[in-house]
This record gives sequence, C-alpha cells and structure tokens, in this order.
Amino acid sequence: MKRRTLILVVGGLVLVAGAFPVLRLSQRGPLHNGKRAADWLDELSRTDGKSSEAKQAFHEMGARAVPYLVIELTKKSELRNVYVAFKSKLPHPLFVATPSWPLAQWNWQRRRCAATALGEIGPAAAAAIPDLIEAVNKSEPFESDRSTGASVVGAQWFPEARIEAIHALWKIDPESAVVVSTVIGALHQKYFNKVGDHAIMVLADLGPKFKAEIPTVIQNLKLCDKQQPRPLPANVYPLGGLAPGYAESVPSLIAALKDANPRAREAAAYDLGTLRPKDLPVAKAAIPTLIETLQDADRIVRITAAEAILEH
Repeated sequence: MKRRTLILVVGGLVLVAGAFPVLRLSQRGPLHNGKRAADWLDELSRTDGKSSEAKQAFHEMGARAVPYLVIELTKKSELRNVYVAFKSKLPHPLFVATPSWPLAQWNWQRRRCAATALGEIGPAAAAAIPDLIEAVNKSEPFESDRSTGASVVGAQWFPEARIEAIHALWKIDPESAVVVSTVIGALHQKYFNKVGDHAIMVLADLGPKFKAEIPTVIQNLKLCDKQQPRPLPANVYPLGGLAPGYAESVPSLIAALKDANPRAREAAAYDLGTLRPKDLPVAKAAIPTLIETLQDADRIVRITAAEAILEH
C-alpha cells in the first residue's frame, strides 16, 4: 500500500513538473513567427511602442492575443500596494528613511504597450473594451508623507497608458456609445495637456451618429480650457494690461488667429468666443478671419473657431 502511494505521489510530481513548462508558455500568450506574444510585447516595450514588426505581429495574431494582453493591461502588484500603504503610515523621519518601491516594477510601460497592441488588433479586440475603459481612468496608490498634509495614500496617474487606451478604444470601436462616453469623460482628467489633447484628437472624428453629444464635448472643452494656461503671444495680453474678456483685446486676438503656433491660434479663437456679453458685438469684426480659420491645418483650431462663431 505504501509502495502504491509512493508511486502515485511520484507520478503526480512528474505530471506537475511536466505541466509547468506548458503552463508557463501558455501564460506568455500565443506563438507567432517563432515568438510568444510576451516576446513581441517585450520588443514593443524596448522600442517605446514604435516597433512596426511587433505591431504587425499583434495585428496578425488578432483575437488570439487578446486574453494575454488583457492580463498585461490589468496586472497589479499587490505586494507593492501593501508596501505603499505601510510606508504612507510611517512618521516623517521613517518615511524619508524608507526606500521607495522601484518605479520600473510598476510596469506602466508594459501596460501602455499592451494597450497599443490591442489597438493594432482593432475590432477583433472588442472583448478588451471594458478593460481599456478601466485603463483610461486607472490610478494606483503612491507613497504619501502625512507630515506634509497629504492623505495617507495618494493616487498615481500615468498619462501615457491612459492615452494609448484612448487610441486603442477608438481603433477598436469608434461607433460604441460607451467608448465615446469614456473619451468625452477623459476631457476632465488631470494632465489635460496630455490625456485631454489626445481625447480631443479622436473626438474630432466623431461621426454624425453622435451629434447629440457635441454640446457636451463643447462644454467639456470650455471647462478644461479655463483651467489651463493659454500660450498666447505676449502682445495680446501684455504684462499689466487687460485680462482676457475685454473688447480692447479683439484686434490683437484677430492677429493671433494667424500666429505660427497652433495653440496660440486655438487660444485666440477661444477668447474671441468668451468676451463679456456687452463686448460681444465688437468681436463680430473677427468673424471673417474666424471663417478663414475653419480651414486651419490643425483640427483643434478648426473646432475652436467654429465654437467662437457660434457664440456670435
């Protein structure tokens, strides 16, 4: 009986040992052109998401690579989270003396590339939409020193991963109401000049199916723009001069519509649409130039110019 038990135990160990390499390979995703999906993702990460060969490999793998990429996109380090929570509760001297968790182990770069790869797969990656939506709004805890008045645990943003998730969603299903809603919501995010700019880029291609969402997009853009510094030329609002919103600024704003900097043209168009009500009639002088600006090479400038015209 003991011998039989021993044989069963040894046989079980052999089976486990034999299955382990197979299981390990399955966790590295499907095989394509002699390399596992994990190897292709490594290449994409090493090249900062630029490897055309790796992108093509994921495109050809299609839906087969989606489960693996979703795992990489949503992977969390529970050990790191426990460490962050512990360190954040330490008194200031101990907080300073305790080393930070190595940034490389956060693995945000790999998550970013997983989103890029899902975008390259396109509509065949539709199963990943819920996880990409989560990635657009994803934050992780980071170490916070309570002695500075910070909360016990803060929230870490990584704009680049969110940006890639936005582009991936748009490549997979730009006709999805939940995708459009997610991207419109991203306009409110911190790091607007990164995440919001990319959200605007994809929303510029919004189809007629979602025309009812346009007022919400416009309102979100106005709200975000008010929260951001506008890089207008100094001669529009010189130091000690008038603040935005006054009729006296109109001639300079009209001139700024032809500025070489597209963000300055965008800001000028925006300000022409936000004058005080009693000064709006003066801004009518800008309408011909604003109409010309509707042909601007920059999509965001065109949208902002259209908004300004509608205000008049």
